[in-house]
Amino acid sequence: MLLIQQEGRNKWKVFTKCHECGKAFYSPEFTQGEWNRYQNGEHAQNVFPNWTPSERELFLISGICGDCFDRIMAEPDEDEEE
Repeated sequence: MLLIQQEGRNKWKVFTKCHECGKAFYSPEFTQGEWNRYQNGEHAQNVFPNWTPSERELFLISGICGDCFDRIMAEPDEDEEE
């Protein structure tokens, strides 16, 4: 669930909850112009360079926070042979 919330005249934030742990997060502020550029296909790292990779992952890609992402990526695949 993403909820875009206006913070000021031309400042916005995204509110979401991690799909894995349920913890709530707010994004760093961004402008309507930045959001439009992202929605029109510009790469997130170019539009939101002040966001960390974890913030872009959570708010724009998978909906999973950095801690859960790290935990999931650290789990061994069940299909891997030992």
